[in-house]
Amino acid sequence: ELAKGVPLKTDIRYTFVVYRHYTDVFELEDAHFHLESPVLLPVPDRVPDDPEQPYITALGVVAQALKWAAEHPNQKLLVAAHAEPANKPGSSGRALTLTQIRARNVLCLLKGDRKGWAESCNQKHRVEDVQSLLRFADWQHSLRCDPGTIDNQDSPAFREALDAFRAGYKTEFKDTEAAGALPDTGPIDNADFEAFFELYDQYLADRLDIHRADEKDPDKARAKLAFVPPEALGCGDRWPKAWNHRPFRRSRTARKVELLFIPDDEEPIPDLVKPQPRARGCTATRSASCSTTTRSTPTRGSPACACSAPSSTPTSASSCP
Repeated sequence: ELAKGVPLKTDIRYTFVVYRHYTDVFELEDAHFHLESPVLLPVPDRVPDDPEQPYITALGVVAQALKWAAEHPNQKLLVAAHAEPANKPGSSGRALTLTQIRARNVLCLLKGDRKGWAESCNQKHRVEDVQSLLRFADWQHSLRCDPGTIDNQDSPAFREALDAFRAGYKTEFKDTEAAGALPDTGPIDNADFEAFFELYDQYLADRLDIHRADEKDPDKARAKLAFVPPEALGCGDRWPKAWNHRPFRRSRTARKVELLFIPDDEEPIPDLVKPQPRARGCTATRSASCSTTTRSTPTRGSPACACSAPSSTPTSASSCP
C-alpha cells in the first residue's frame, strides 16, 4: 500500500524496520521534463546554468543506463519518478498521478514499448512537449517541421509544423509501420507519438555507439535489463527538500526521474505484507522497511527511498500507531 501511495489506516498499529540500501543512480533531471508533463524530452530545452556542468541529453542518460545494465548483470532496475510540491489544495494527489504517468513514460522507453510510450505521452502532454519533439525531428532529419519558439501555444504555426512533420516522416520513412499510421492533418494522437518514438530509438542507437556500449542496437541492449517489482513507482511530491542541495545532483527541482540499479545482494523490495487481524482487543501489526541510498555512480548518484520486507539484521526499528 505504501508503494502504491495509498494512505494507511490510523486504527492499525504498524512497525517500520529501517535498513540502508545502496544503489547506483542515473538521474533524468528536471530539464528533461516540462512542468506538469510526463513526457521525457530527447534533449533539454535549456543549457545548464553552471557553465562547468556538461550538456546532457535524456537519451544519453538512457544509453549510459543500458550500458551499465549490460556491464552489471547482478543489478536490477527500479524507475522512480518525482514532482515538485505545489502547496495547493489537492496538489499532492495530482502530483502522484503525474509521477505515475511519468514513471510509466520512462519505463516504456527503457523497455522499447512504443505503443505504451505513445499512450503515456498522449495521456497528459503539453503543446510545448510536441513543439520540442518537432524541433528535435527537424534537427535530426531535416523534416522542415521546426515550430519556432517553444511557447506552449496551439497556434496555426504549431499546427503547420505538425502537418509538415507528418508529411516529411511519410516521405523519409515511407515503408515503416509508424509512417503508415500517421494522419495527414488534425490534432496530435498516438500515431504521432509512435513516430516520435522511432526517432528516439535512432538517436538512442547513436548514443550507444558514442558511449562505446558493447551492444549498439537498442532492442538488444534492452534485453540486458532486469527490473525490480513493481518496475516503476510514482513518488508524487514527497522528495525531501534537504536533498535538493547535495553536490552530485543536477536537478534544480524535484521534477525528475531516477533509474535505481539495485544489487542482487541487497534486501529485496517486494510488496508489503498485508496486516493480519488479531484477537479482539489487540492491535494488528505489519512490518515494512524503508531504505535510503547514498552511493553515487560514475553517471550521477542521489538518495532514494523504497519499501521492502524486513530481514533479521535491521539497523533500527520503531513502532508507531
